[in-house]
Amino acid sequence: MTRFLLPGLVLAVAYFVWRNPQGWAGLTKSLRPFVLLALALLYLGSPIDLIPDGLPAGFVDDLLVLLAAIYFGNRPIPGMKPPRRPAAEPRADRQRLDPYEVLGVPRGASREEITRGYRDQMKKYHPDRVAGLGEDLQKVAHEKSVEIRRAYESLTG
Repeated sequence: MTRFLLPGLVLAVAYFVWRNPQGWAGLTKSLRPFVLLALALLYLGSPIDLIPDGLPAGFVDDLLVLLAAIYFGNRPIPGMKPPRRPAAEPRADRQRLDPYEVLGVPRGASREEITRGYRDQMKKYHPDRVAGLGEDLQKVAHEKSVEIRRAYESLTG
């Protein structure tokens, strides 16, 4: 059983590095909390202590080591940037929408009616109107306002 442990661990680390977009940096970021916690547990189990466990305050150094491992394990690694999310691609079903339907105006509408429809729709779906209602709703409002702007530009441009 133990003869398969080290090769299995090596394969698991290699697979993690291969699949993680950050490579070795992502591995160190992911394993650091576990390594620090393992070192803290080794210290807790070792017979060597800064304050002997027989004294009334003997658990204080053990507690401090454990808290330090948790604190430093969760801190970001200096010089490491968080991974960037890919830009959202426009949805295909929204690209096929009719600009007249998006603006809520009839076909053959005059320029003033198109402008009025654009302003009415932007009043409803402008991202600033939903600023305090959550990130998801802001994202939807932004997509809708971009769609309205494109529809207006296609009809007036």
